[in-house]
Amino acid sequence: MSKQIKLKFKKMLKKAEFVHADLEYHTELFEDAKVEFNKAFSEIVQSLSGEEAIEFGKLKDELMQKRIADLEKRLNEAEEAQSADLPVEDPKNENSELLVTEEFPEGIELNVDLNEDVSTEKASEMKKLFYKIASLTHPDKLASSNLSKEEILRSEQTFKKAKDAYENGNWYILYSIALELDVPDVEAGERHIEWMENDIRHTMGRIAHLAQLAAWAWYTRDEQGKISLMKGYFKQVYNFDWTPPTDSP
Repeated sequence: MSKQIKLKFKKMLKKAEFVHADLEYHTELFEDAKVEFNKAFSEIVQSLSGEEAIEFGKLKDELMQKRIADLEKRLNEAEEAQSADLPVEDPKNENSELLVTEEFPEGIELNVDLNEDVSTEKASEMKKLFYKIASLTHPDKLASSNLSKEEILRSEQTFKKAKDAYENGNWYILYSIALELDVPDVEAGERHIEWMENDIRHTMGRIAHLAQLAAWAWYTRDEQGKISLMKGYFKQVYNFDWTPPTDSP
């Protein structure tokens, strides 16, 4: 491997590390965002009274009925397609959306599919790498070991992380785990740079998707912004014109 490729590989490793740390940050904080958003939403609903409460209840029931009808329609269509031996359309494709950035002008898929196709070469290499990691971290391998409970727990967590990466086609995560475990004969070459670029693009899509969700957008705004977004949320989702109290900032 040439010096140029080595340096580019090193650069991509650092970039992938940062992007995955950013995803971890968003994922963990999003759980708090959901709790706080749902709490604020529930408090607003509970504060409604009189005609407002009746109107919102009616709109909420209508939305629920519509969602149930849509679900039943999709299930029926899937059953009909299956009985006729026809391909079932993926509803996510209808909502495909790209985020175009300076670094990725071709676009980052926001509605990411974690089970995206993986090349035969990549799949084969990831399988071998995963098996090497599993031989050191699989719970069955640790049962008869002399490791402490803490070490066994860490190994089990590592195995789960490796399993998730393998199932999601994320070569970078598997490679990083293999390095941490000092797995022998771990390859690193030019083709892996392309794999990491795909992993990074895929991960950035997941981050962008989280950042677009209402709970995250609400959680990261100031008080006035939260009120404005919540008004928009009630209007967009329930077609309900919520008016905040006059003493709101």
